[in-house]
Amino acid sequence: MRLLRFLVFGIMSVILLPSNMAAEWQWSVKIPGIVSNETNDHPQAFLWIPSDCIQVKGVMIGTHNMTEETLFENALFRERMSEIDLALIWITRGGIRNGT
Repeated sequence: MRLLRFLVFGIMSVILLPSNMAAEWQWSVKIPGIVSNETNDHPQAFLWIPSDCIQVKGVMIGTHNMTEETLFENALFRERMSEIDLALIWITRGGIRNGT
């Protein structure tokens, strides 16, 4: 229970800290075959890899269902991800529309 409280507090601290919004995303691509029910457009996936990373050791994926964008663009969060060579992928809102 203490660990859960610690994790929740840690995540909320990162989210609520001032950040440099409009953070850098090195690559992005529209996702073909999926159309967002909200935007009637294809979702877009963004990739960030730490600038000093020689080899990516893991990837964290956020699918825009809560506060991933805010967390992923937080300067302190990215600094910590850089320390462990973790890349980030953020995917904008999307839902599968099957055309029926």
